[in-house]
Amino acid sequence: MKERLMLLFLFAVLFFQPAFAKVEIGKNREFLAGGKPFIPLLVWVQPPKMISYWKELGVNTLVWSGDPTAKDFLDGLEKEGMRGVLEYKDKTKSLKEHPALLFWVAGSPDHGRENIFPPEKWKAVCDNIRKEDPANKIFFYFANYGFLQGIEKFDRSFYPKYCEYGDALGFSFYPITTWGKPEWIPRTAESVDLIKGYSNNSKPVLAFVEATSILPGVPKEKLIEIDHPDGAKDFEFTNMVWQALVHGAKAIGYFTVSWNPWRWDSSTPEIKNAMKTNNELITKLTPVLCSADVTGKVEKKEENGGQVDILVKEFEGKTYIFAVNMRNKEEKVNFTVAGLKKNSTITANENRKIIPGEGIFEDTFSPYGVNIYTVE
Repeated sequence: MKERLMLLFLFAVLFFQPAFAKVEIGKNREFLAGGKPFIPLLVWVQPPKMISYWKELGVNTLVWSGDPTAKDFLDGLEKEGMRGVLEYKDKTKSLKEHPALLFWVAGSPDHGRENIFPPEKWKAVCDNIRKEDPANKIFFYFANYGFLQGIEKFDRSFYPKYCEYGDALGFSFYPITTWGKPEWIPRTAESVDLIKGYSNNSKPVLAFVEATSILPGVPKEKLIEIDHPDGAKDFEFTNMVWQALVHGAKAIGYFTVSWNPWRWDSSTPEIKNAMKTNNELITKLTPVLCSADVTGKVEKKEENGGQVDILVKEFEGKTYIFAVNMRNKEEKVNFTVAGLKKNSTITANENRKIIPGEGIFEDTFSPYGVNIYTVE
């Protein structure tokens, strides 16, 4: 009888547990869902009716828009095997045990030029959430007015204090549709590095990149003048996504809405195609990207005076080199890889074979190009 009761108990544990476990943060500052590596691929402020639309593009997480109810939103996401992010409010906090809830968003302590929270006031916001719900993580983000040096002259001494109060930290930076400056595309990586510095590299960083075709910040005429009539081009969008990942972001967010006219998704077909391709690749490589960084094994030298940034990982006996051209011009790079042999196999971007020399290989990058190498 005891054995039978034990079997029934194990059956209940295995088959009647919640569909999703609470998110945790691993030793590499990666997100863990059910103990497995998870890279949130989010779209900002979306309603339940857009859930299946975004799932088709490889998105796994949505931030609630406030319409119609938070429960409808999370229920719909749960059915599709996706996650949701809610702002912590009186009307949402009853959903703290919902299996589809990824984490709470506390908002932004520096959103807008006139809405800067003193650190002690922001601490009170986060402490209140943590007191009422110690089980779920707290995420908040920095707006692109304050934290990024050289845009606005804010007191940046606040930022290390802000970073103490959240479990995960994010930023929004849209160089083209907000600032009209495509030459600022490389500052996506700078944004990641700044927040890592503010937090002593102790918290996961979530990077929101622009996917919208228009925002109020830059008139259409200006976008046409700078040869970006629909915002970022697909290769620039891809570059910003991988810039963020190479510099250590643990989640990627997409801002797709537009105000005039209002659309939940105003991204171009080219951006949507790039988003789907990137999402599928990031999802496939999630265990690799969430593993520990490897230093000292790979060195690189740019031949044309440009800048190619790299991230190196080792996983299941293979070495992965994620490389991002940080300039809008072609570049040739020589890589030196410890232990590389002439008979080693190098695959670039999953299908292109590269013939190595003893300890070295070389490759060419298109403007703002991204190359991912698998070395066996």
